[in-house]
Amino acid sequence: MTRSLIQTADQLYDELVNKDRSYEQIIRQVMLRMVTSSGGELARKRVLKSELKYSDTIQQQVDNVINSFLDARLLVSDKDADDQPYVEPAHDELVLGWPKLRDWAAKDKEQIQNLILQRRLTPTAIDWQKSNKQIAYLLEFRLSYGK
Repeated sequence: MTRSLIQTADQLYDELVNKDRSYEQIIRQVMLRMVTSSGGELARKRVLKSELKYSDTIQQQVDNVINSFLDARLLVSDKDADDQPYVEPAHDELVLGWPKLRDWAAKDKEQIQNLILQRRLTPTAIDWQKSNKQIAYLLEFRLSYGK
C-alpha cells in the first residue's frame, strides 16, 4: 500500500509540475501545512480549509492541488465538530513514506515549528473574532500563556 501511495503522489506531483513549475512550491507549501512533528516523527495533521486561503494570484492553484490530491485519494476532506471543513492526508504512510514530503520537512524544520505555533494560535484567533475582537480577550490570552 505504501508503495502505491508514494507512486500516486509522485505521479500527481510530476503531472502538476509539468503543467506549471510554480506547482513545486505550492504543493510543498500545502503539504507541509498538513504535517506536524510528534516525538521527532512526522504525523498527519488536519487543516481547516479556512487556513488554506492564499492571495488571489495562487488560490486557484492551491485549490487545484487540494482537489487533485483529494481525487487521487491522497487527502480526505470532512467537517470537524464545529462544522468547519478540513483536509488532511488520507494515510499516515503518505506522511511517513513519501520522500519528497520527508525531504521538505527535514529542510524546513523552522517552517514546521512556525506552522505548529500557527496551529496553536488559530483557534484562539477564531475565538477572538467571535468575541467581536475585544481587547480584554487578547489580554486574557496573553496572561494565560505568560508572555
